[in-house]
Amino acid sequence: MKQHLVRFAAALLLTAAFSSCATNDNPPCRRVTAEQFMRPHTFKGLSTDRFIGISPPTRGSAKAGKAFKEIWELGFNHSWAVIWVPVNELPADYLAEAHKNPNRPEKPQW
Repeated sequence: MKQHLVRFAAALLLTAAFSSCATNDNPPCRRVTAEQFMRPHTFKGLSTDRFIGISPPTRGSAKAGKAFKEIWELGFNHSWAVIWVPVNELPADYLAEAHKNPNRPEKPQW
């Protein structure tokens, strides 16, 4: 009887652990440098990043908004993460192209 209870508890814990890994309700969000933000995030040559957009500056503040990007990042409780950087740290040409091509390949495709 005790072995059955231990096996049941172990199966329940494994099920809970795997189901928590599958959730992505609250992906981590962290600030990065402009270089880290602009670099292509790829996995075996496939693009795994997506430019989300730019938030407007906060009311009553002279600070610029933030640029957000979603990247694939394998973690214990998530598989995607969000990175951000202040807009004034990014070059204007990058911001102009980011909206047009949210998934940037690492190398130009000819």
